[in-house]
Amino acid sequence: MNKVLLIGRIANDLVLNKTKSNISFLRLTLAVTRKYTSNDGSEVTDFIPVVCWRGTAEFLAKNAIKGTRISVEGSFVTNNFVNSQGQNISSNEVSADNVSILESKSEIEKRKNNSNSSHFQKNIMENNDSSPTFSVSKNQINDSPLKENEDDLSEDEEVDWNIESFL
Repeated sequence: MNKVLLIGRIANDLVLNKTKSNISFLRLTLAVTRKYTSNDGSEVTDFIPVVCWRGTAEFLAKNAIKGTRISVEGSFVTNNFVNSQGQNISSNEVSADNVSILESKSEIEKRKNNSNSSHFQKNIMENNDSSPTFSVSKNQINDSPLKENEDDLSEDEEVDWNIESFL
C-alpha cells in the first residue's frame, strides 16, 4: 500500500498553474519537523515536494499562504523522464489526495498581514495548537499527472468538498 500522511507548514509561495488541458495544479514544499533533534539539539526539518490537482489545488491557492499549517494525505510518486539534453531525470513527490488546513482563517490573515520576517520565521514551525480546520478531498478522482493520455481526463469530474470550518 502506498500511503503518505504528513503534517507541516507550506514553505513556499503558492502559484496555481494549468496544464495544456486546462487542469489546475499546484506544487508546494511542505516543511515537516521530525520528532527528534540533531546531535547539537536543533530540530530536524524535511522539505517534501507535494503536488495537488484540480479542486484541491484551487482550494489551497484560495485559502492558504506560505507558512500555513496543513495536513496532506496522498501517495508517494516517482517521476522519470528524459530532459532536453537527453539525460534521464528522476524526481519524487507526494501526490495529494486529501488536504486539510489546520489553522483558522484569522491566523492565516494575521500571518499575511505580518510584515516582520523574523517574527514569521520564529513562529512558522511552532504553532501546534488544535485550531479549527477546513479541508478538501478528492472523491474517486485519479489526479495523477502520469496518465498515458492527458486528454482522457474528464473536465466533468467533480471534487467532493469536505469543508469542516471556514472561521
